[in-house]
Amino acid sequence: MRELLVWEQNWLRQCGWSSEQIAALSVSNDQTPVEYLTGRARFIDLILQVNRQVLIPRVETEQLIELVKQAVWQSGTTINSIVEVGTGSGAIAIALARALPSVTIVATDISEGALSCARANVHHYFLDERIKLLWADLLIHSQLPPADNYFLVANLPYIPTRDYQKLDTCVREYEPRLALDGGADGFEVIRHLLKQVAPLENKPLGIFLEVDPSHSLDFVRDYSQYQWQKVTDEFGRGRFLVGTRIDKIDANHNE
Repeated sequence: MRELLVWEQNWLRQCGWSSEQIAALSVSNDQTPVEYLTGRARFIDLILQVNRQVLIPRVETEQLIELVKQAVWQSGTTINSIVEVGTGSGAIAIALARALPSVTIVATDISEGALSCARANVHHYFLDERIKLLWADLLIHSQLPPADNYFLVANLPYIPTRDYQKLDTCVREYEPRLALDGGADGFEVIRHLLKQVAPLENKPLGIFLEVDPSHSLDFVRDYSQYQWQKVTDEFGRGRFLVGTRIDKIDANHNE
């Protein structure tokens, strides 16, 4: 029997479920996340379409949006482009586009199903002209901004494979493994992305990554063109790695 949490019951009601439907679900063995049952999920002030081909947006990721926003506002140069890798439902791209009206975004994903979901969400928020969605295995070099005044943002799969089976059943059995399993150390896909960045002439000014708490600064020590810092989430867990291009730091200090 499923024990529905208060917020789950409230969400189902907000999405039009009747008391009878909720009662029937509560005595069933169905563990499907309510976001997939309703086809909708909340992220910051957004209501997004979701399905089982995309990860359900997490509250922790909302802080990633804040980190990027603050960096754009505090940057010594004009940031007019953002590249988001692994967009899923489009949650990050849409939230950033709404918060930063002067920024255009290129968002990629390797899953056609995810891109279809993201397109529906982008269209719903009338952002088709500001968010360009592309299929890619991480970066597409030809689609990067021609200048270096852009940020790179990614919430890629980061769960170490050894921990995947320890995830809650509602996550492990229902959410796409492609969006969760980050390989042996959880950094495999992120490492691939950083290797794509390394040879670029127009490297991003800043890189913002959501990671597993087990990922320390040692994981990015080889990417010395950036000064890295680890940022904790609201629960005190090291959830983000933020890299700032060292040559730009030096240039700002010399001005």
